[in-house]
Amino acid sequence: MIWIVVTLVLVLIAKYYTAISVKKLEARLNEAKSGIEEARARLRVAKDRQDAAKEQEKNLRFRVERLQALIQDMETDIRMPRRSEEEYEEVTR
Repeated sequence: MIWIVVTLVLVLIAKYYTAISVKKLEARLNEAKSGIEEARARLRVAKDRQDAAKEQEKNLRFRVERLQALIQDMETDIRMPRRSEEEYEEVTR
């Protein structure tokens, strides 16, 4: 009979220890989940910033290309000799 009581007490101690361990693990898991959510939020913000920066870079590159083309056209116009109105009319006919 004593062995039954001792076994029962040992089982109860094991269950109690297991329950405490499970609670500790759940607490650690919840901390990890909140950390992951914070990291995801920071990642979303970083991606949004990166997308905005890429869009701005794209717009600036387009403007630079347009300005380069304009400058090139102006340089070409400067290098070409001026035509008189008569010569211009002859060429455009």
